Amino acid sequence: MNLMELSNHLKALTKTFFSGAKVMWAQEKRAQSKNPRVILSLGDVSRSTSPRRQTIDGVVVDSYPSQVMLQVDLYTNGYRVSETEWDNTAASDLTEFVNFINSPYVDDWCATYDIAITAMEPVRDLTKVLNDSSWDYRAMCEFTIGFTQVASGHTGIGYEHGNPLRGEKPFKQSASGGGSSELASLFTGYFTEVDLQYGHGTLSKHPAEED
Repeated sequence: MNLMELSNHLKALTKTFFSGAKVMWAQEKRAQSKNPRVILSLGDVSRSTSPRRQTIDGVVVDSYPSQVMLQVDLYTNGYRVSETEWDNTAASDLTEFVNFINSPYVDDWCATYDIAITAMEPVRDLTKVLNDSSWDYRAMCEFTIGFTQVASGHTGIGYEHGNPLRGEKPFKQSASGGGSSELASLFTGYFTEVDLQYGHGTLSKHPAEED
């Protein structure tokens, strides 16, 4: 799973819970929407420098255990108690989302996508005064996301949708112009059978194993 795939999964999961709010990434290019809204942001990815390497159907596949911090910010109008009064529900509403993340439903979701989610700190209320008569009701929490990044093939870029490739499927270049179909199609050779030579002859097994 690459970082873009992870981002799509996390946004979809958040929207499952906040079905009545606008869910977006902090870096998205769009006009600011009205409350309630949920802003997601990812930190820097940390991963092992030495991957777990295996060969699948003759294709070298490197797996990198990775972690990234997910920040979830909730902006809400709160609960209306009168024509002029609103109660701040930001922290309470976001805590319900944390309860959802800790639920068996999300356990099953994590198992499906091979993702681990851990709440790191309690929900923080970041509400502040905007002017003399209004407030910006906001709460924030952070999660540690564990996932596995995979690279396969001779050049480490023959990977698409979770399947190691050997040129059978069209290569899709990154949005930044990275990689090429020529690089993705390169193949690492491997042995299927080895003849062992002892003295002047070629044997299929060691002489000591002969009857």
